[in-house]
Amino acid sequence: MRVGFIGCGNNGRGHFKALQQIDGAQISALYDVNPEAPKNWLSELPEDQTPPVVVTKLDDLWEHVDAVWVTSPPGFHYEHSVQALRAGKHVFCEKPIALELPHADEMVAIAREKNLTYFVGYCLRFQPSFSHFAEIAQSGNIGALNSLWCTRISNPAYTANHWRAEIAMSGGMMIETFTHNIDWMRLVAGDAKEVFMKEKTVTPTVNFEDHAVGVVEFENGAIGEFFSSWSSGLSRYEWGMVGSEGAATLLDRETILISYRNGEKEKIPVEKTNMVMLEDEHFIRAIAEGSPLRFTADDSARTLETHVALKLSAREGRPVALPLPDRSLGIPGFAVERRQSA
Repeated sequence: MRVGFIGCGNNGRGHFKALQQIDGAQISALYDVNPEAPKNWLSELPEDQTPPVVVTKLDDLWEHVDAVWVTSPPGFHYEHSVQALRAGKHVFCEKPIALELPHADEMVAIAREKNLTYFVGYCLRFQPSFSHFAEIAQSGNIGALNSLWCTRISNPAYTANHWRAEIAMSGGMMIETFTHNIDWMRLVAGDAKEVFMKEKTVTPTVNFEDHAVGVVEFENGAIGEFFSSWSSGLSRYEWGMVGSEGAATLLDRETILISYRNGEKEKIPVEKTNMVMLEDEHFIRAIAEGSPLRFTADDSARTLETHVALKLSAREGRPVALPLPDRSLGIPGFAVERRQSA
């Protein structure tokens, strides 16, 4: 299968390396808005591998590929993915699916109409330290799921000249990084019913939230709590869930601890995997064999919708119910004033 890349920066480097090792995949072409970017990737190719073609116009990519990896910044995901889908190419798009609800809706419809495989790279679903929580919840071992939580705080301190500092390009903290964790909550608990979020912009060089606390109520009655920050002097990453008969959390990167209400404890080892390799193999196999995807682009569009609802809640200071009746909304519309340009 001939595969190509749209976007040759850090977001795609892991996929570029993984696809070199996957049987049945041949990296055939590269494209980036910066014509210099593909050169760095080409320098990393093993000597025994045929270098892919580098094209300087996106329309020139299609003749060389059967499927594309869209690994450009989120602000380009719609522009690049929709053109690939219209050209009849299967699409693996890095998360998020897009930044605007109508764009996500449009691409899901095109892929369905053209019978194309369209997948969004929520890689945590392929990492057992995250995905096994869904299996525990579904097993009933900890009883009915009551709540789940995730804390993810750090201090990237992006300056205004970095694309991640611009909401129209990155979508902001929540959709750029914490979207993996909102998606994890949806994997464990299902679709959201209502959300509420409070946010702050602490770093003056960004025009979006970089500190947020929120609650997600799920259709099954479970309640999710989260805390995300790009303006913290500490780095902390933890997650877990509470059921009617016990609770589970990650004890370390290789062990899930389940504490039951009757006092018993259980430790479950979890393997650390190359989740990028696994999701890439999964996508290739779905195209080649017609096997079902673990989750659909429509499901990833609902993760985007949950984010838009959270932003709406923060702006209006009220809980917001899902699904959203207004399909014209998008993340960039929630930009805040940048207080410093340097």
